[in-house]
Amino acid sequence: MKRTFIFINILYFIFSLVNLLFLQKSSLHSYSQTLQSIIILFLCIIFYFKLLKELPTQQIQKLPLFWIVSGFFFSYAGKLVIYAITHYMIAIGDDFILISIFHVSLTLIAYLIMAVGVWLNDKQTSPGEVHKSIG
Repeated sequence: MKRTFIFINILYFIFSLVNLLFLQKSSLHSYSQTLQSIIILFLCIIFYFKLLKELPTQQIQKLPLFWIVSGFFFSYAGKLVIYAITHYMIAIGDDFILISIFHVSLTLIAYLIMAVGVWLNDKQTSPGEVHKSIG
């Protein structure tokens, strides 16, 4: 699995470099951001499948990592839509105010979801102890 992640990172880096140098030289790099969102969502889905397969507890809402990954999933699912339509929005001359508000709102909600995971982790561990979750 580690080699797969390294391979995906290398491919993403190469794609982003090609996008920067040849595809979207002087515009917002929405192609790279779209691919980034797809990769993050894919990794979140892998986590969810692994979580459901191993089911370390009957109440997954008590697992800190569930909340943290859910924050990433929520944020990048919304951002995928934004990044996918960015090129079109630039072409029609949109001022991006509503999209920016939506983007910031997604990020804020994602941070709140992740904060639940951090809070649960702190609640479940004693001082000086490292919490072991799914790994």
